[in-house]
Amino acid sequence: MTNRYKTSLLAIFLVITALLFASCGEGTTGRLSTDEVKTIEDYLLSSYFMLRGDAELADSRAAWDYTKEVLLPATDGATTTSKSNNYPEKGQNTNVTITGKDVGNNIYTVVNVTTYPRQDAIVSTTESYYIKDNGDGYLNNHDSICEADGTINTNYRIAFETEYADGSIRYEKVAANTLDGSNLQYAPFDINGDLVFPSGTTYTPPADTDANYSSMVNYVQEYGDPLNFYSDYTIIVGTRYYTEHGDLTKPTKTSLAYERTFTREAAVQNLDTKISALTDYLFSGADFVIKASETVIRYEIRPNGKKTVKTKTQLLDEITGGSIVTFTANYETDDSGTVISSGAPVAVY
Repeated sequence: MTNRYKTSLLAIFLVITALLFASCGEGTTGRLSTDEVKTIEDYLLSSYFMLRGDAELADSRAAWDYTKEVLLPATDGATTTSKSNNYPEKGQNTNVTITGKDVGNNIYTVVNVTTYPRQDAIVSTTESYYIKDNGDGYLNNHDSICEADGTINTNYRIAFETEYADGSIRYEKVAANTLDGSNLQYAPFDINGDLVFPSGTTYTPPADTDANYSSMVNYVQEYGDPLNFYSDYTIIVGTRYYTEHGDLTKPTKTSLAYERTFTREAAVQNLDTKISALTDYLFSGADFVIKASETVIRYEIRPNGKKTVKTKTQLLDEITGGSIVTFTANYETDDSGTVISSGAPVAVY
């Protein structure tokens, strides 16, 4: 952790307050400092940077392509490990550890840890779960995610969380996916669609029975001091929708994410309750919640490898709800992976 201003998610609200005072209610006249901009980018735009990725890392001999099979351990307690550079996005590393849990019943524990070498604020993302092997002895897409006793549950995760340098944790939960029996199938998310938060208190993406696979993931990131009576909690809440269409081996992948930052007076202790309760505020905007920002992210990868990520984040006036500063970013590569647009965020006052 550094000692710069950016180290606290709570500092975002200090930035917004400073801008509000600078504007005197008649339009913002102040400007963000370099460190304040970095604070916004590190936390409010972190979802965008995780999807965008960074400059490609050099491959290593130990690198593992996640589309290839990995040999499962032969006995309970034994492990196999592997590593993949530039996965799930360029500029990221993922290490996987597979442990035999109940090999006789084909049950294994899988722990994936992703690191972000070029992102100061993001330490790592851990996603762990149990799998039930289909009997071939390899980790591959024929295995099913399950609970500890082998009951198939494709939404279940032992842990799914991202650690930040300020000490906060982003907790994620797979709310639904096509394989869980819900018949969830989303239409493609237009990469050129609007970057505007939907009106109303709920949002449901359009359905499409041609979708190969779709999922919905909710996440929350909470920052506050439970020992400080005067401390409000700063909370990032988001939902990410994802869908695949076309060729099963090389589908078009698109996603749409909505995210808000707000403050509330008390934390929610139980993790499952925390995620379900706080995501209720994402679109409803309860009266006692002070909204500080809104973010929309669109993502697309075409079968030829062309990738586009677009985002818009607005810092909001807590009284009027109007935008104080808007950050936009547009990342794009061609089908060879060459960057056409760097996706550097631009602030408009």
